[in-house]
Amino acid sequence: MAALAVSCLAQAPVTQAATVVPPPSMPAADAWVGRAQAQVRVLDKLDASTAIVTLTPGEVAHVKSLSIKLGRCLSRPDGLPQDAAAWLEIDDQRPDTPAFTNWLFVAEPSLVMFQNPVYGVTLIGCSGAQTATYAGHDAQPALPPATPDGSALPQSPGGSGPPASDDAVPGIPDPNAPAPLSPPPSPQN
Repeated sequence: MAALAVSCLAQAPVTQAATVVPPPSMPAADAWVGRAQAQVRVLDKLDASTAIVTLTPGEVAHVKSLSIKLGRCLSRPDGLPQDAAAWLEIDDQRPDTPAFTNWLFVAEPSLVMFQNPVYGVTLIGCSGAQTATYAGHDAQPALPPATPDGSALPQSPGGSGPPASDDAVPGIPDPNAPAPLSPPPSPQN
């Protein structure tokens, strides 16, 4: 037995080249992933009944006197704090009730609330297949991209990145983009 141990030690050690492992990639701090479905809870405050509705983008659901249309449903990618946001258009058929068109959030439900004396609407979450990935200002390049002739592209008025589209109105947020969880960085003067 001792001879076996000595013979194992006598063999030449096996050398292996070190493998460099890159650090894990992290999504941008304000990245969102589009999802195929949204789950919305509707509370009738008069009789304390609830209904859970599953919607796909563009679909309209009717719950009692409410009409609920989903524009887009987004969730946070893996590696970021979990949250979901849905762009909803809610219309109550009863007279003297204003329509609601805005984002609802799972992690911060008081950020934007559906104000109605009879119904409460909250977002439960987004699920289903991934439809698209959206990244905010962190995904913009720090330097302007160059054209094939080597010159820089004109900048948008607010900072880095490609010029703003013709239909964009400065100072008005895009209703199809999720609201950031933190305010955008202020420009340095």
